[in-house]
Amino acid sequence: MKMRLLLPLVLCVFALGCARGTPAAPPDAPAETAGEPAPAAPDLSGELALPTAPPEAPSAATEEPASPTLMQERPTVEITREAPLEPSAAIRPTETVPLEPAGWNTPTMVSPVEETVDRSGSVIDLTGVGRQAAYDELSFIAVEPGRYLGKTLRLSGAFASVYDDYLGCTFYGCTVMDVTECCRQGLDFVPAPGSEALTASLAQEQPITVEGVYCETVINGVTVYRLENAQVRAD
Repeated sequence: MKMRLLLPLVLCVFALGCARGTPAAPPDAPAETAGEPAPAAPDLSGELALPTAPPEAPSAATEEPASPTLMQERPTVEITREAPLEPSAAIRPTETVPLEPAGWNTPTMVSPVEETVDRSGSVIDLTGVGRQAAYDELSFIAVEPGRYLGKTLRLSGAFASVYDDYLGCTFYGCTVMDVTECCRQGLDFVPAPGSEALTASLAQEQPITVEGVYCETVINGVTVYRLENAQVRAD
């Protein structure tokens, strides 16, 4: 009777110990069958490995050094410094000619016909020279009027008259153009009592000959050089 009661008790204790020693499988995991090994974990090393760049091929410069023969055949450029060019006579600066002549009787400017004006006497006659020579002499008179003060000047040219608003008087003149007919020079004059009527009747650019003494006068504070007591003749 006792053996019958102990046998079921021993079997229960043995079953309980076996249940505690073996862990139960999770509900989703498949039950292992007897005699089949567990499946191995998947190898992810190939998928997670980063791609690497292929090794660079050696360059041609490192593999094949430059040939010394090719380096010797390279053309060379020689730079030479030329001597500075001498300026031609056409572009060289001309020498400055002094305005004042070397002598009183030496002409300041030479006309194309090589005419000269005689300044040695008390009368300077510009009627016996060409138009360019007369123009050159008048240009010198305008620059150096003091050299001609007190001398008698005789000139043939074109009549001109103009009224000066600032000085409040009329100026009469005898003018000469150069050979290019681009520039004009002349002498102012005050007609003598016997020539006043003739002077008043003259037309602009009418040919005349005038002769008078070259003098200096002051009008309203302005210094004026002109022929005083001039004799006028219509040509």
